[in-house]
Amino acid sequence: ARTRRTAPMAPTAVAVKRRYHVGVCCAAFLLLLAPTSTVIPLYDAAAEHRMYLPLTGILCAVVFTVWRVAAGHGAKAGAKSGFPPRWWVLLPFLAGAWLTVTTAQRLELYKDETALWTDVVRDRPHNLRAWNELATAFLERGAWTEAERCSNEVIVRTRGIGPVNQPVVLSPHSPVVNRMHARANMGTWALAHGDLVRALELFSEAVALYPFAPEIEQKLLAVLRKQGVPESEIEVSAKAAVANASRKLRVADAAL
Repeated sequence: ARTRRTAPMAPTAVAVKRRYHVGVCCAAFLLLLAPTSTVIPLYDAAAEHRMYLPLTGILCAVVFTVWRVAAGHGAKAGAKSGFPPRWWVLLPFLAGAWLTVTTAQRLELYKDETALWTDVVRDRPHNLRAWNELATAFLERGAWTEAERCSNEVIVRTRGIGPVNQPVVLSPHSPVVNRMHARANMGTWALAHGDLVRALELFSEAVALYPFAPEIEQKLLAVLRKQGVPESEIEVSAKAAVANASRKLRVADAAL
């Protein structure tokens, strides 16, 4: 991985030393990207916004190259290929038109959250977070069968994953976090439809897997209140439910 990250540096350094405009642009790209890709730890692999500013260096390199070709540097090459040099000017416009069409298609996909996450899991079937997001989108539409199928996909793919007992910050793509969210998603639906027993079981397992998510713990307490547990006993009941869920997880892991 380190070799892949440092591979562009050597040719960029040579190009800068020889004062090539492309080298300067590539150096600007690497320097602008470095603060968010080397020093600061990233917990989200899909942080594509890191590329917005650095890409100006690559775009400048493309513009300078096209300009030099269009200005006559590529006249000799154009004469050999039979491609008139003045037509090179059309290339940026053709590229812009193509990017406009593809961007419009992508924006159309963004209008529907379900279609967006369906597209993601089709291309990246091992992306646990995408399966959970798709389950959430189905839940918001009231499509329980599809939501349950997506949540079960996460459960199957994280089979054997044990709980986290230390207060550490985990990536949104962590198997533990995604298994927790899968259970919490199903618990939310069960709670909304009045199945308090099932909701208690699911939220208890979610908290047992990762007991450092206050929003899920609050949902567990809400289920106990709906079951009529007195406020003075609710904390004890929550701990007992989580302990029971932890035992079930250990038994399930031992059976694998």
